[in-house]
Amino acid sequence: MREIEMHDTNGITFLAVAECGGKTYFSAWGRNGLFELHRDGRADFIMLFDKYDGESPMHEFAFRIRDTIMFIPSGPENEIAVFTPETRKIEYLKYPASEKKYTCRPFWGYVSKNNITYLLPNSYDAVLAFDPDSGKFTRYVLPVKSDAFGEEKWVIINGTTVDETVYFCPWGCSDLISFDLQTLEFKIWGKVKEDTFRHMFYIDGKLFLIPRILNSVFIIYDIQKNTFLEKTMPSGMKGICICAFADENGNIYLLPNNESKVWIWNPVLETLRSIELKICGGSQKNELCFNEARDLWGGKIMSTNLEMLSHLMFDGKEIRLFDISKSDGLFLDILMNMVENHKGITVYEY
Repeated sequence: MREIEMHDTNGITFLAVAECGGKTYFSAWGRNGLFELHRDGRADFIMLFDKYDGESPMHEFAFRIRDTIMFIPSGPENEIAVFTPETRKIEYLKYPASEKKYTCRPFWGYVSKNNITYLLPNSYDAVLAFDPDSGKFTRYVLPVKSDAFGEEKWVIINGTTVDETVYFCPWGCSDLISFDLQTLEFKIWGKVKEDTFRHMFYIDGKLFLIPRILNSVFIIYDIQKNTFLEKTMPSGMKGICICAFADENGNIYLLPNNESKVWIWNPVLETLRSIELKICGGSQKNELCFNEARDLWGGKIMSTNLEMLSHLMFDGKEIRLFDISKSDGLFLDILMNMVENHKGITVYEY
């Protein structure tokens, strides 16, 4: 069993990161800053998102469309931020409102097909198609009644794409739903237990629905046979898992919430190993919770809700530490940018 020693860093963390024009940019989580990220871990401040107050998480994920980066908001009150690296300008794009009221993140991810980008719903009530040529959105409403869920309910938690079909892992409903990218139609395949399964992965021709509570059951859904098989998670796993991802070999990485182990599980080969996380500094293990894994440089990056702790990086083979360091003059740059953007801050010279 390997051990990773996590320690205090500088407090910059993010969920939204994307590459464009040979450079990597991220939106700082709750700090209202757009940064450039270097492979050695340096972070250079670029500018503020001037429509946001910076006091709450702003962007859930980001992706490139042509020569721009789309930053997708974490809440219903914010618009999509569109950053053009060449001009260093940010524009804002308002998307159609959901018929269902919600307070949490609208989308969990995206997929592109035939020059159309589809934003995949989390608490939003539809798949939202964006055409970059016309700048128009088209809503494909989920085949569930929008009034069936309370304001705090998520409709879908995440999902996965298999060939031309997106399968959704349900959360606020029990229906296993898919969306066909060719016909643009939904299909309901069956029902699972509501508010139970946090992740979905496609491995060896089957969908694996992984529970939020690890010492519970998981489901294997055979797409061809349209059958559900319920099995118990491996012995020894415990706690809650919010962050997970799978590699190309069918290994599922389950990162802990208030636990000290990263589990590496292959449900087909039925193998299980772990990495021990040693928390150094002022943070406590029972405060640790990893955010979702994001694609970066051919691998995955994971940050914690404890902003002072190191990030973890998966390079396709193993998990390692990835410390992000502030560039010199970083916060002075942020302060002066806030002044230039009329944020009501006065700088006194002495």
